[in-house]
Amino acid sequence: MFKSFAAILQFDIRLIARDQLLLLIVLMIAIIAAALTLAGQFRAGLGLEGFGQWLPYFLILAVISNPASYGMVFGLLLVEEVETRVRSALLVTPIGPVWFVLMRTPLLVVMLTLIGFGMGYGIGTAWGFDALSGLQWLAISAATAMIGPAIMILMSTFASNRVEALAMGKLFSAITTPPVLLYLLPDDAWYRVVFLIFPTTPVVHAYEAFRQGADMSGYQWLIWAMLYASGLTALAIRRYLRKSYAIAG
Repeated sequence: MFKSFAAILQFDIRLIARDQLLLLIVLMIAIIAAALTLAGQFRAGLGLEGFGQWLPYFLILAVISNPASYGMVFGLLLVEEVETRVRSALLVTPIGPVWFVLMRTPLLVVMLTLIGFGMGYGIGTAWGFDALSGLQWLAISAATAMIGPAIMILMSTFASNRVEALAMGKLFSAITTPPVLLYLLPDDAWYRVVFLIFPTTPVVHAYEAFRQGADMSGYQWLIWAMLYASGLTALAIRRYLRKSYAIAG
């Protein structure tokens, strides 16, 4: 099993390095994060101190939008397996298809956790934002990262080619970012509860709880976020298996 995991990991890394589009997506996000960090360090000289009031909202938006971006990158790898008929070939190996998709999830979750932590805590620290501790940012990033595998697997089950996959990437971006609109709505509005259909809404609530010092409430929201993401991933795997065997047939 370990050899299979290592082989798939090496295969994915080679594909990302070879595919200019995937590499461009990763590099663009890295460059933007680095530029924002440097801007925070030299904000006084650049005349950007006024941006600080908007920073809390930008940080949570950046963190919750990551699963759609990197989930799409890994989802494109699975879509390519369909286009090249690799998935059909994998079904005749001793390892079941569910393990082939699950082997991709640890790398994606770890990557998203590190990226989310770097953007939240790293950029926040550069700008002097200390409302959340490093541990809280790590918890938020880990909970948000759990959404990535669901997006990756769903994309590979509903998209038959890269064009459809890129279009679905836009859809998943539209699904993960709307909870930021909660900041524009009245606190007592009845329709705020509707936003709970989005998997990133509990993460936004946890973020606000941490900012207000309600740590216990924040961690409870994150547990909800992880359970929600785990349920979505389980449903996505079920759909993935059905499509995999349909392709093989």
